[in-house]
Amino acid sequence: IGNESEQISMGADSRNWADQVCANIDQVPARHTAILGSTAQGKSHFVAALLLQLLRLPKSRIVVFDVNGEYAPAFTHLGQRVKITQLGDPNGGLRIPYYALGRHGLSRLLIPSEKAQMPALRFAIEHLPFVEADAHGAKPVGGQGNVLFDDCHTGNAAQANQAISSIRSGTAPRSNVWPHMRALSCLATEWYVLAPRNNGWERNAFQYGHIQSMINRIRGLIEDPQFTSVVEIAGSVGLTQPLSMDAECAALVHDIFGSPVFGQNDWSVHIVDLSRLTQDLMPFVLGSLLEMFAAEIFKRGPGNTHPTMLALEEAHHYLRQLPGESDGGQQALAYERLAKEGRKFGLSLLISTQRPSEVSPTVLSQCGTWAVFRLNNEVDQRAVASAAETAGVNVSRQLAGLGRGEAIIFGAALPVPTRLAVSRPNPEPDSKDPPFLEEWSK
Repeated sequence: IGNESEQISMGADSRNWADQVCANIDQVPARHTAILGSTAQGKSHFVAALLLQLLRLPKSRIVVFDVNGEYAPAFTHLGQRVKITQLGDPNGGLRIPYYALGRHGLSRLLIPSEKAQMPALRFAIEHLPFVEADAHGAKPVGGQGNVLFDDCHTGNAAQANQAISSIRSGTAPRSNVWPHMRALSCLATEWYVLAPRNNGWERNAFQYGHIQSMINRIRGLIEDPQFTSVVEIAGSVGLTQPLSMDAECAALVHDIFGSPVFGQNDWSVHIVDLSRLTQDLMPFVLGSLLEMFAAEIFKRGPGNTHPTMLALEEAHHYLRQLPGESDGGQQALAYERLAKEGRKFGLSLLISTQRPSEVSPTVLSQCGTWAVFRLNNEVDQRAVASAAETAGVNVSRQLAGLGRGEAIIFGAALPVPTRLAVSRPNPEPDSKDPPFLEEWSK
């Protein structure tokens, strides 16, 4: 239905390759899309083919989180309509200021427990503008030496209490420079462990045990060169005076996800190259960006964000519960809320993964269009059947027998499950098999 400009090619019918199967272009971004399948089955090529067709629309906006650094070749011909950012590239790439992640992003990064650690972290975040810090400790702005520490040592407890009291009361002067990330652990520790004793003050070691895991995590990140290559921990001059974490967060959202209103010279697709981000850090760093974005668009309200599609490659790395989230699982809720409520705020998700069983079931269950390539693992097959209401027994039985480049597509885009040889892009992403025969024969 509709003219050609309103259609998007999904591929050719596997029984007759002369028959092209198309969907209404509005049906793909209108409902979240799941593209699932084992490695080397053609997911990346299909994702690129869909996105290139959506980019025919002059005000399209797509952000691709490119885990393996393979998508840029498929989009560079778009010229000024494409923006490519490499996270952590020392030659002009993006390093994320830790404070720009905001309260929501930092919470995702540090996964604090709700009862003890979250209040301490909240105090630290809210009072960053009142301290100066280096890699060893912190002090109130204008202080002569560090009096706030994160190791619960016995000395100078009275000085630490005096500093915390002045910071808490607001009598301490404000800085125009964001402090070193060590300020987070120092403020959280001293606020939580300082206690009166015998007409004096001490650092309570028992209390410290409640927050020590979070403090160790902050320390570990600060000392991890892989983390500091993508996240700026040293602090810097703020974008606004007085310092505002909301302003820093909004600026980072604008840089990565675009402005609330589509401008005349805006990009249409932003490739965020995550190939320098190690796998163990990916759930925390990328999860923080998603938390931050969710908080920003929900704060704006419905209708106040230009319709945006997020293409989430290798989603099993970060759309899942993380170690340490057993305390109610609260840190996992923001990206699930993006999946459940994002459409009201102009957001569409395109989720690509080879392990659907490792992706949040809540996220998968919100997808309206499904393109499922060959899946050999029974656990993954069951995850698809469980999440997709329209995936009947016949569809599930076919998954292990699909050929390379074939997928069963069903849902909002194609209400009747259809087996297709899926569309391929031109140009293609850099996602090819290694040339063993060619290279080993030289």
